[in-house]
Amino acid sequence: MIRAQGSLDTRRHPRLGTLERTGVCHLVRWFFLTGCPAGGLVPSTPEAGDDLACELIVWWGVHNGLAPSTVSNYLTDVNNFLAAVRPSGRRMYGGGLAPCAEKLMSILRHDPQTKLDYKPRYKLALSTDMLRAIVASPKVDGGVKAACVTAFFALLRRSEVSKCYNQGLGRAHTKLTRDDVLFVFDDDVGEERLEVKVTGKGDIYNAGKMRVVGAVEGDELDPVALVHGHFDRTHGLEREDNAAFVIETGPRAGRAVTGDDLSRACKLGAAACGANPADYASHSLRIGGASALAAAGFHDWEIAILGRWTSMTFLRYIRMGVEKLSGAAARMARTNLRALLRR
Repeated sequence: MIRAQGSLDTRRHPRLGTLERTGVCHLVRWFFLTGCPAGGLVPSTPEAGDDLACELIVWWGVHNGLAPSTVSNYLTDVNNFLAAVRPSGRRMYGGGLAPCAEKLMSILRHDPQTKLDYKPRYKLALSTDMLRAIVASPKVDGGVKAACVTAFFALLRRSEVSKCYNQGLGRAHTKLTRDDVLFVFDDDVGEERLEVKVTGKGDIYNAGKMRVVGAVEGDELDPVALVHGHFDRTHGLEREDNAAFVIETGPRAGRAVTGDDLSRACKLGAAACGANPADYASHSLRIGGASALAAAGFHDWEIAILGRWTSMTFLRYIRMGVEKLSGAAARMARTNLRALLRR
């Protein structure tokens, strides 16, 4: 899909070799803000540059097996980015995609091979039984247990609770520090609660949000007790980057809990409950927390606030229980549709 005046030699342009490992925002910034992008990829006009950037994004999305809807969202982000870097401050093509992007997406959406090759990447929701299996397992470090339970009840992403590679900084980075986790005694209810200062994906809606997590008295999943115990056991231990959650014992003692540590724990918990470990990873904690809130009767808008979602995309994370699904047919059969239509 990429039209270039010369070949894309990654040895001559080493930054091209990292495209597959970077996010779309970084890719767009690289394209528009470098003085000589990729040597031969020099657009003659802004419109030609838009076309080329869109082709690059579509190629990147198809190459990485992304769904057409996801690629379309990325292309809209490109348009938003153009509005930010151009003097006019306005989107060139309204609120949607650039004209060339629309043409590319129409081809991509109706390409049978794309639909055959696409494999959904969504992970399943971690259940409370699986979380209990993690907490009970001697194979999981105490710091990882505390991080998993906090991520579940606070609806945190792996990048918000553990050490993950930050593309923007070009290094591993820990957002959640020990100073961001507080224990506060609530006089009104007579119990201690956990307050977590969350630094989200980077926009103004997720920056510095405080997430309050209450205690679960008499339960092994009590997040307040688990985090308290973890901090007591690691008191005096030198923490890597002052990370909130660190490995308690072994050669990695004091090192920050990583996203891979969370994923391994989720897979172990799934396997202990007879599920396929391949369907679970660190994001299963956030999905599981949202699904548990829905099952507990919380409204969609409440879940969106608790999870810091600014759109309705979180609805695709919520998973319904098998019990509810199995009873759906009986409830549908008892519905008098004609009576409903007369109202």
